[in-house]
Amino acid sequence: MNRRLSLVLSTSVCVSALAGCGTHLAPNASALRADAKAVVSGAVLPGKAIVKMSAKGNLPKVGALLGGAKVWWTMPQIDAVAINLPAGKTVADVQAALGKAGTVFADRTITLPEDGDILTGKDLPTPPIVPVPGFNDPDNDKQWGVMNTHQDQAINASNGGSAKVVISIVDTGIDLHHPDLEAKILKGYNATGPDGLFGQGDPKDDNAHGTHCAGTAAGIANNGVGIMGMAPNCSILPVRVLAGPGSGSLVSVATGIMWAADHGADVISMSLGGSGTMDILSDAVAYALKKNVVVVAAMGNSGHEQNPVSYPAAYPGVIAVAATDWNDTHAFFSSFNKYCTVSSPGCKIYSTSPTYPVFLTKNYPGHITNNYTYMSGTSMATPLVAGLCGLIRSVHPGMSPADVKSLLQRTADKVPGMGGADWTDKYGFGRINALKAVTENL
Repeated sequence: MNRRLSLVLSTSVCVSALAGCGTHLAPNASALRADAKAVVSGAVLPGKAIVKMSAKGNLPKVGALLGGAKVWWTMPQIDAVAINLPAGKTVADVQAALGKAGTVFADRTITLPEDGDILTGKDLPTPPIVPVPGFNDPDNDKQWGVMNTHQDQAINASNGGSAKVVISIVDTGIDLHHPDLEAKILKGYNATGPDGLFGQGDPKDDNAHGTHCAGTAAGIANNGVGIMGMAPNCSILPVRVLAGPGSGSLVSVATGIMWAADHGADVISMSLGGSGTMDILSDAVAYALKKNVVVVAAMGNSGHEQNPVSYPAAYPGVIAVAATDWNDTHAFFSSFNKYCTVSSPGCKIYSTSPTYPVFLTKNYPGHITNNYTYMSGTSMATPLVAGLCGLIRSVHPGMSPADVKSLLQRTADKVPGMGGADWTDKYGFGRINALKAVTENL
């Protein structure tokens, strides 16, 4: 029997509630108040560059070839280094000095895909309260996506996933002591900080975004506390690549992806993105896929405006996730494009939030709250899919990333907005059906 939510409302909640608000929404901006400095995704970082060597084994020579450029970080997995440009020199100057030995790219900013209006969903109505039978988490009735995707049945069918399956949240870090997360968090990595300080300090969340994604993907179920994640028994590997307001560098994100791939991640969840040339990011994603890691990324939240191509979602092999509301309607903000894989609940998603004050709780009081909170965006849709990938890999340990992606596509539910099509650029192959995904071929 189809247990998907059906509401009296006949039009998209996201569209009807927020129509006309586009002038207040900055595309590809981190979640910042109007009185804070916006950090634009894809913006060039002055004085910073990345050098990709043309031949393997050339990294030791790079310092001598660059003539004064300081190498401050090495990425041997992809034969690349991060440099500080010499005073008065440009990327083109360093490229001329390097010649055919390598290619020089500007380092760029990568951010959370949501701005404040989208992230808080402040103009959205309160989502429906839907009890989840058989689970004792007191706030799971606020998680409308559980019943919408058959998450509860999928958890029962897969025993909630395996602790041996590791889901890495590559984001702003995680509240490492949150009661709905702490027992399952592995030792992670901090890929943010000044030159040369990568890896120092815990991947502690000072934003709230990463903690929210972690709970959505794998919050502990049936513990009498808070909420339930899609893969409640899978382990969480926190990797902090964005800091404070929700921005980081291309070097930080690429480093974080590769670190996760090298340290046991089975699934990488990335609710972040950027536009423009991201060659090193492409290499990092390809590296993870070659190491048999499933990579899931947000489509972005500029569907109502410029709708730019967003990376890493657009890279081959990545599971690109769009957002839907509780009517199974495409969220007005959700970016759309030919690389969309599937869609997933992304409007007013209730999940974990840091137990201490952080950037978002300070800047959006009453909208983003400590302990647990609602957030909206393709960022919220993405970890739900990543959690489902964790369940799939628990049930099918030998399944490749390509096969996991294929399984999600063929088991997704076709929603009315697809007009009978097998695939659309707004929904991909449909809204995920967790139960179908974990029980096919069993």
